[in-house]
Amino acid sequence: MIKQNNGKLMLRRIMPLIKGGAAGLCALVLLAPLSALCCYAAGAPEGTDVILSYIAAGGAALTGGMFCAAAHGRDGLLWGAFAGLELFAVLFLGALTAGNLDGTAALWKLLLCAVCSAAGGVIGVNKFAKQR
Repeated sequence: MIKQNNGKLMLRRIMPLIKGGAAGLCALVLLAPLSALCCYAAGAPEGTDVILSYIAAGGAALTGGMFCAAAHGRDGLLWGAFAGLELFAVLFLGALTAGNLDGTAALWKLLLCAVCSAAGGVIGVNKFAKQR
């Protein structure tokens, strides 16, 4: 007899990634215009916008990793890194669509997203995860 799976198990396994991705995107939507506003208001010199975009991406990755790992409840480093890869994929598709793709910058953003979200995953598991 073949046991049929109705998809609840699969949804339960990917739900932390959905929560982490949504939290990371919300944080990015809030941090990117805020950094642009700070750059405009302060009259920042040339090149400051790039640094602020890295800070916004790192903050969004940290937030996404924290929510993803807290939703999963354990393995914060791994699930946080998965959330960072998910956010990097969104950033990469945005850069590809805009025609603003630089290989070196993409590599640095990948590293930034993975490290920041893995750190956020550790924080999320240690501080915010429900004890099982």
